[in-house]
Amino acid sequence: MEREIISKDHIGETELMVADNMNRVLTLILVILIGANSYYAWYQWKHALPTQTQLDADIAQVDQDIAEASGQRAKFVEGSLLQILADGQLSALQSTRAMLDQKRLSLLRGINIDYAVNGQAWTAANTETVKGIEAEIAVEDAKIANADIRASSTGGLLAALGQVNALIEHMNGALLRQRYLAAKYGFPYAAAVDRTATDQKKSIGKVVNAPDAL
Repeated sequence: MEREIISKDHIGETELMVADNMNRVLTLILVILIGANSYYAWYQWKHALPTQTQLDADIAQVDQDIAEASGQRAKFVEGSLLQILADGQLSALQSTRAMLDQKRLSLLRGINIDYAVNGQAWTAANTETVKGIEAEIAVEDAKIANADIRASSTGGLLAALGQVNALIEHMNGALLRQRYLAAKYGFPYAAAVDRTATDQKKSIGKVVNAPDAL
């Protein structure tokens, strides 16, 4: 009888030790999880991209640019060179809008999107790169304004050529802003704006007497 009591007491002590060890393990796991979550929150803050408010503002601006480009496109003859150039600008703006939509959805759903280029992890652009593109945009905006003035202050063939040049600058501006927003929000940007090709004044072809040529 005495042995039976001792055995029961021993079993009770063993169960208490096991329960105590399990509590310690669970406490340790909880501490690790809290620490990991804290580190993740710190990492996200340290490497934070622009806020939701900034993203919504950029989306609103792109929507406005799309509306303006669509209105401009509607003024040109179907299939003309001017409409083709307007289509290029509009296509760049619409792809930018799709890119920002993807970013917005990832923020709303709490999904972190990682990209790979040629099998290598994509590294987001740094602040200096983004500021450099902002400086390029300022230069391009001046070119756009100048081209628009020339296109509206001349007539005849010069006006047509001025419109072509203005639309080219607008398309360059749309591509440059796409590059800027990609850098700002951490998207890979493979396409590059070929500045040398657009800065050179090239002949656009043989002049023909066709009212719908442009």
